[in-house]
Amino acid sequence: LRPPAGVALARARGRAPANLPPTALVHALAADDFRALISMSRLRALASGTEVVTTGQPADALYWVARGRLEVSRDGALLGELRSNAFFGEIALVGGTSRTATVTCAEDTWLLEIPASHIEAVAAKAPRLATVLASHARARLLANVLRTSELFSRLGADARAQRGIWHSLGGPD
Repeated sequence: LRPPAGVALARARGRAPANLPPTALVHALAADDFRALISMSRLRALASGTEVVTTGQPADALYWVARGRLEVSRDGALLGELRSNAFFGEIALVGGTSRTATVTCAEDTWLLEIPASHIEAVAAKAPRLATVLASHARARLLANVLRTSELFSRLGADARAQRGIWHSLGGPD
């Protein structure tokens, strides 16, 4: 697997790539805090079919997708898909719980793995990071309930869309 453009070189130089697309994670931090967070990460190349995290596993890191596609599932039900520039693992980190889903590489994937201790250290200096992670965790939890709850599944996609809940939480059309 070849690293995503700019990521390997930036990691070798100990700084964040200059051309990262904007995300809530990027915007939550000042440039120096963002560079510190990225410099503490580990670049991982994973083959298709690799389980990154499994349901019930202790939460020890946040993951940022540099390149690739991953599937999120629980109890055999597909909860969603993650692509380049998405991050995951925040639900268990924010909640202080074990992993709530299994995340599997659907194709060869490059991830930045950021240890929980480093997330905590940067969040102590930049509280907005904790706010962004908590907000994403809440939205994902609610979206997962809407996708998997028998009660909400009976409403159908049209009814959920009319109520604005489904789309505001990132539910599919």
